[in-house]
Amino acid sequence: MAVEISRVTLEIFSKLEKKWLAHCEGSKKTRVLSIDGGGTTGIVAGASLIYLEDQIQSKTGDSNARIIDFFDIIAGTGIGALLAVMINADDGNGRPMFTAREAVRFLSDKRKELFSVKTVGVFRRRRRFSGKSMDKVLKEVLIRDDGKLLTLKDTCKPLLIPCFDLNSSAPFVFSRADASESASYDFELRHVIRATSADPSMFKPFPLTSVDGKTSCLAVDGGLVMNNPTAIAVTHALHNKREFPSLTGVEDLVVISIGNGPLTISPHRKLNRHGECLPSAVVNIALDGVSETVDQMLANAFYWNHTNYVRIQSNGYTNGGVGPTMEEVLTERGVASLPFGAKRLLTETNGQRIESFVQRLVASRRSSLPPSPCKDTAVTPLVHGRQLGSAFLGKRNGICVSTVPVTHLGFRRKTVECKESRIGKQPIEVPANVVITLEGQDMKVKGPLGELALSYPREIAIDRQESVLKVCKAVETRRANQMHGLFRTLTSNMVVGVSKGFEKKLQLVGVGYRATVEGKELILSLGFSHPVKMTIPDDLKVKVDENTRITVSGYDKSNIGQFAASIRKWRPPEPYKGKGVKYADEIIRRKEGKAGKKK
Repeated sequence: MAVEISRVTLEIFSKLEKKWLAHCEGSKKTRVLSIDGGGTTGIVAGASLIYLEDQIQSKTGDSNARIIDFFDIIAGTGIGALLAVMINADDGNGRPMFTAREAVRFLSDKRKELFSVKTVGVFRRRRRFSGKSMDKVLKEVLIRDDGKLLTLKDTCKPLLIPCFDLNSSAPFVFSRADASESASYDFELRHVIRATSADPSMFKPFPLTSVDGKTSCLAVDGGLVMNNPTAIAVTHALHNKREFPSLTGVEDLVVISIGNGPLTISPHRKLNRHGECLPSAVVNIALDGVSETVDQMLANAFYWNHTNYVRIQSNGYTNGGVGPTMEEVLTERGVASLPFGAKRLLTETNGQRIESFVQRLVASRRSSLPPSPCKDTAVTPLVHGRQLGSAFLGKRNGICVSTVPVTHLGFRRKTVECKESRIGKQPIEVPANVVITLEGQDMKVKGPLGELALSYPREIAIDRQESVLKVCKAVETRRANQMHGLFRTLTSNMVVGVSKGFEKKLQLVGVGYRATVEGKELILSLGFSHPVKMTIPDDLKVKVDENTRITVSGYDKSNIGQFAASIRKWRPPEPYKGKGVKYADEIIRRKEGKAGKKK
């Protein structure tokens, strides 16, 4: 009986709290804007963005209000990436360089130059887009008055743009969060747009490198894997606790996803006269398939909060499947995805859905009530008699715990418990003769023997306290736990290397095996018909004792190990007599040779 009373009491107070905070709950939600790729006109996205910004200005009464003022993260692919970049590009004063109307007008005026058609091939029959023409136009527009070419860091809000890297055969996502932490992930925005727009049927793969030249990518159209970038935006927000620390699940998200119209409306445009699929339609089919799949997945995820997810898409119902005009996009009735692949034609038009969405954005911006003290307690509300899980990052009996949010269906996902790394939690003593310089996620260590540098991933943070360094985890994720001990060891090796140095000893075993050092060359006699000559790196020293004992020393432990391994590789020790090049502390397991014939 007491349990039932407690349960009813908890449910009553949960409902009262929810009702009291109903009008200010939106202020705590993370707002996501996603723009699809596909096509070259961007009519659907252009019409939606202009109307979205007009409604924001109308409902706030501020003619200087911009789209980015009401969103926390923006994602785009292909033509959508160009629009996302232009409305998000920082003019140097924290404000966007272009309004939505200016961005759409630029796309309309420069479309022929952005997608300039040329003929290639032996008979000049193949039509392709000119990459040089697009480069020229983008370079002219994505530059500030002071002559600075904009990079990923030069955006007002977090930005996500995907492409597909042929070098690694995997998707590659350009992220402002990564660019802010390391120059190795900062790319020029004009190159980012070229990468995500490189449709393999119309453009050559586009090679690009980061601003410091350390990261390279051979990119093709991001639409092949993420034509609807809403999925990466939602995933990024849910797992990026540094930028979105209060986000616990999809119930804390408000998402508007803007499509660019289906690319394969009519079946006869996809098939030839023999009923076979046209090769030219394969890319469009892939783009449409990815967009619809992501839309279906998100509709399922937001099923219990369907008002928090709005998809604006033109389906070609207004004019018999022909591409719509901007006015028709807004007057066309909206379509919502339902579970199990179904779709429902709504009574609201796309324009009305955008207007309702803006009304929620503006209302959440004006909220001023303080949060309820019950929000931070251990009590979680009940929905249909089932308790909802929430994200928790902290320690339980000395063990870091990260609990993944659960859905409103009441099924709790498995809790991931990650033990603290025994190596990672150990502090690093810094000698007085070692100078350490920290710049974001990059660290330089300088000592009497040399200088080393290391770039840390965003999951790792460095805490410096006088003469002690601590390598900490910035977030509680599986990847952070995997890297914690590794980067603590790498950091310790750098400090010890520049102050004391390292050495690796090898030994030659075998008749006639010998080694000598002549200038910057190590000469080995290992039973070959010719001597083996190896160039000694500038940061290493090699010493030979008694013609058979080699000592490799220096301040970079990885280079020492690599050079020692390359010496050993010429003649690895064999297991019968132990002949070859072995490490001084290496134990070789010996095998018994063949026994003689029995008489």
